Amino acid sequence: ELFVSRADDAVVLRLRADGGTPISASFALVPHDKDDAVAQNGKPTEVPFRYESSADMNGLAICGVRPDGTEFGAVARIVCKGGRAQLCGSSLAVEAAEEIVVLIDLFANGEHDPEWRRLKERLEKLPADYERLLLRHASEHRETFLRSSLDLGADDARRETANEYLLLD
Repeated sequence: ELFVSRADDAVVLRLRADGGTPISASFALVPHDKDDAVAQNGKPTEVPFRYESSADMNGLAICGVRPDGTEFGAVARIVCKGGRAQLCGSSLAVEAAEEIVVLIDLFANGEHDPEWRRLKERLEKLPADYERLLLRHASEHRETFLRSSLDLGADDARRETANEYLLLD
């Protein structure tokens, strides 16, 4: 389960054990496969960024450096209920957890050391409670989402049809 919280300005991910089977997972912040990069003309292109990532027992961090030296990146706080976590290089492995909540925050411009500290402190202040964060987000998002509406005059059968099928017509 995942959402981007308007209220808390963070990405919130939850993994839960299914049917009592504990969760084991490894987490890392890594760049997208740069071999998939294409230019606006559709041709493969070189991605001109350098990346640095790190992990500690509280979470993960990544920083990209643009050709002009400016930086962007993210920090992830990983909280597991039950189970145990251990560092594995620049990743964090979680074993036998009942639930894992991952909170992620981003920065677009800045120096990674102070930005990582700022984001880690901010994420530490957020509750690692998916339902509570979702409720705060939903109440704020609902107000914005319901602010306008559009009626295209469709009959009841068309209103019940999934968008993907309507686009095929």
